[in-house]
Amino acid sequence: MPPVDTHRINLMPVAVRVRREGRQFVFGIVAAGVVVVLLLGFLFYQKGQELNRVKRDVEAQKKTNSQLQQEIKKLDFIVAKQQEVQRREATVKDSWGGEISWYRVLHDIATTMPSQTWLTSYSSSRTGGATTAPTGPVIVGGQFTVAGKGFDHPDAADWLARISQIREVVGLWLSSSSVSGTEATRSETFSSAGSLTSEAWSPRAKKAAASDPTAIYEGTNAQ
Repeated sequence: MPPVDTHRINLMPVAVRVRREGRQFVFGIVAAGVVVVLLLGFLFYQKGQELNRVKRDVEAQKKTNSQLQQEIKKLDFIVAKQQEVQRREATVKDSWGGEISWYRVLHDIATTMPSQTWLTSYSSSRTGGATTAPTGPVIVGGQFTVAGKGFDHPDAADWLARISQIREVVGLWLSSSSVSGTEATRSETFSSAGSLTSEAWSPRAKKAAASDPTAIYEGTNAQ
């Protein structure tokens, strides 16, 4: 049996074959273009959906912000109220700050001074600042000066020793002391000055100086 020849013989003209291959090439390009267009369309659709979702989120956030702004405006009167209270507290503290309880200071001096001395004048003023006492720094609330009489120099020394023990007084000193008259009619004249500490403050001045702002509401008795 003779051998079988498996080679194909293409009897089609070359021009026809070229046209067919050209059509196949063009079809491939068109198919690839369609795939690219479909892919781009899908991506465009996907991005459009994401953009719409972002827009919806933005609109929802704007709505939430608007609601929050309305709630904040409802609370504006509370802020204004608080600011007004703080302003009034500051005014109260300024008016009460450093106020001296003169009644109590004079009462303590009168009940503490030696029985053999008496005062002929008293002058005082309210001040601020600080000084150093033997026990350490203290707040100075005022200054005072007195003129008094006694029978001899020891009376002025006794005045100095006793009045220095009052908690409202610091830095007391004797500026002058003189004795006149005979043995039977001897008398002494002295002058003394000192500072008043914050212990001389009125109760409401102490409340105004307190670190707790609510302390000023705990009564207003100046005493």
